[in-house]
Amino acid sequence: MKTNNEYKMFIKKSELCNAVFLMNKDVDLVAIINKNGRVIESKFAKDTDLSRLSDSQLEMIVMQRSLQTTMMKEFDQNLSPFHQTIVMRESHVEFVCNLDEEVLLVIFNVNVDVKQFSTNISSLVSRFQVPTSNVMVE
Repeated sequence: MKTNNEYKMFIKKSELCNAVFLMNKDVDLVAIINKNGRVIESKFAKDTDLSRLSDSQLEMIVMQRSLQTTMMKEFDQNLSPFHQTIVMRESHVEFVCNLDEEVLLVIFNVNVDVKQFSTNISSLVSRFQVPTSNVMVE
């Protein structure tokens, strides 16, 4: 049985992926990753560099970002909470944002204004956060 909060978060995760994906035509991937490093929701653009990667290569990228985020959270109490990280590649940017127990990964073209786009994503994420609830749904 799921709590009402878990049901809402499932709907909101799907909506969040779609909303981020539609924010910019240069977004190649939006994924929500669970604490075990597995994608639980995603949206892919077709015919991109990412679409040429094998499933195992994509899985490695996702697990790497999940592990990196988990390790960053280890310092939350001493240094302040982790919010986001940005990885710059020659042709792409990887934006990683903390979603409590999960991680939002957005990969987009390097020509996008990184500062503005990451600010827009963070603002959108804050609107999708749901307060904890113990109401049960059958």
